[in-house]
Formats: sequence, C-alpha cells, structure tokens
Amino acid sequence: MADFITSPDPQELPPPFRFPGVTMTTFMIDLGLEHGMPALTSFCDTYLNVDPDVRYRPLTAVGYLCILDYPKMFCDAPGYDQWGYVPQKEVFFTFPTLRSGRAVGNIFLPTELSWAMPFIAVDNSSSAITGRMVLGFQKIYGSIDLAEGGDRSFNAQVSLPSFESMGRDVAQQYEPVVCVRTGPPNKTADTLFRNFPWTLLGNNRAMNYIENTSIHLLENLIPGLLDVVNLKQMRGAQNPDTAVYQALIQSRMSFRNITAPIFYRDPEIMVFPNASMDFGIGTAALARLGGTYRPVLAAFTFTVDMTLDHVRDLYVTPTGQRNPTGRPMGVLRAFWEPYFRDLRQMMFPFA
Repeated sequence: MADFITSPDPQELPPPFRFPGVTMTTFMIDLGLEHGMPALTSFCDTYLNVDPDVRYRPLTAVGYLCILDYPKMFCDAPGYDQWGYVPQKEVFFTFPTLRSGRAVGNIFLPTELSWAMPFIAVDNSSSAITGRMVLGFQKIYGSIDLAEGGDRSFNAQVSLPSFESMGRDVAQQYEPVVCVRTGPPNKTADTLFRNFPWTLLGNNRAMNYIENTSIHLLENLIPGLLDVVNLKQMRGAQNPDTAVYQALIQSRMSFRNITAPIFYRDPEIMVFPNASMDFGIGTAALARLGGTYRPVLAAFTFTVDMTLDHVRDLYVTPTGQRNPTGRPMGVLRAFWEPYFRDLRQMMFPFA
C-alpha cells in the first residue's frame, strides 16, 4: 500500500489511545431469541462476514448498552506525546460474537470471542472522525446528556441528527434516539461487591493487583475477550455502490484499575423510533422498546483505566471482489467453490 500522507488535520489521530478514569454505566438487555438472535445474526452476515474463510455468529441474544464518560482521552502514538487531552461522552450498543475459521469446505470451527458494535455515538468530532477513518467504528456525532438524581439515580439521553419521517420537505434535525433511567443504587449489592472478598485482603493495593491479574489471565484463557471487530470501508466516488477500500479491523480494549461495580435498582430503557435510525440491526426486538420505558436485565456502573491498542487488519477485501450473486448459479458456485479449493490444496500442496 502507499504511505499515508499526513495532513495538519488534528481530528484524525493514529492509535494507540489511553483513557484514564473512565466512568462506564452498562445496561444489560435481553433482545429475545425470537427476534433478537435473527437480527444479530443478520448484522453479522451483512457487516462482519466479508472474509470467505471466517464466520461471525452472535453468542447470545443479550446485548449491552454502554454509556461512557471520558474525562481525558490521550493519543500515545509517536509524535503526539505533547498533545493535550480530549474529553468525551460515548454511547454504544455491543454484543458478543463467536469467530469461527474455515476448517474444510464450508465447515467452520470456533476460534475466539469478539465484540460487535452495531451502534456507537459520541459528542466529540475528533473522536468521531478518528473512529470512522482509522479504526472502523461507525461513530455518529451527536448530543449525549448525562444526569445524576438526588438519590444517585442515573439518567441519560442520546440525540442524533436524523429524520423523524421520510419526505423531501423534512429537514434533518437532532432527535432523541435512546433514553435510559434507573432508580437509586442497590445498597445490598453495593455493599456486597465493595466489602467481600476484598475486606479479607486488608488493602486496596492487593485488590487492584488481583483484579488486574484476573483480567490478564482471562484475556489469555479466552482469546478475543476484549477485542472489538469493525467493518471499515470507504465508498467509491465515481461508483458509489462500490467500496474503494474494505477491511475487518480488530482493536483490543484493555481494562485496568477497575472499581467495584455499583448496581442500580429498576433500570429502564426507551428507544425513540424514527425513519432513519435503527441501531444498525433493524429488529422488531428494538422496535418493541420504542415509545415507552421497558425494564432491562441489570444496570451497573464502575470506573476504569482503558487503553485501545493492538489494532490490526483481520482481512482486506481484494480490489474488485464483489459478494456472490443471489442467483441460483451464483449461490451454488459460492457454496461448492471452497470444497474444490481445499481439495486441490490437499492433492497438490506444493503446486
């Protein structure tokens, strides 16, 4: 590939990135097997399964709506060590996927866990541009309002540029897309997680050491535990229906110095339906959340030091390659071609 021509653009920065003291509030949502699994599977097929030798499938019908408040975001790439920090609020919906590699023909065997993000919104333009252009996160720039009630309850609203309805006379404007709210923290759960078993250790240094070591061990035992996979692509200008660049990008998120989680009572979520936003998965499971608050499985908050690094290309689509046609002969060819390819490699390994 050609060398990247660096411009004086301060809004497109290279990895790695460091985010100290992030507050993360997570809502666990059961999308349901009837509607949720087909919708998540459809997302994987459309946006992740571009490599013919790899398949992504949702691990469960449970997803997570995460709301993050970044006090400071630093770019740690060489040459940027004297740059200042960027504050940001971010909201994303994510779910775990199982990455499987081709063994022979159309037989795929599980290899590792990855996380998919059908929806991500930020309130900082530098983050939005860097996320899209460098890392493949399909970030949308918008407004994110967070508030804490007098009883320490949590409230948030995400508003994004969208269209309330279709029509040539309808202007794009900031519309609320999703709202969350909770009751006060659950004191029993808060006390439990803050005092046991850490009280047996006697000091916070021991607690932090065990937390960090445990996460490191889990990352080694479960490949891809904290890896995010995105489809990065650039639309062609002359031929807008084609991609002049398309690739699967993997980014590793590392967590350190995690505080004990605080669980909230009565967590709820509401999705505002409109004509142009569907969280990237267009599912009846999300549509049924629209218009009124619905309870979710759980909600909790904690603070953590995060880094985003080890960014790599998992797969780059060859120039000129297109998806198999949906016509019968195209489907048959796409199905049988891997078998003949693998058979040829086994019979003539040195050809």
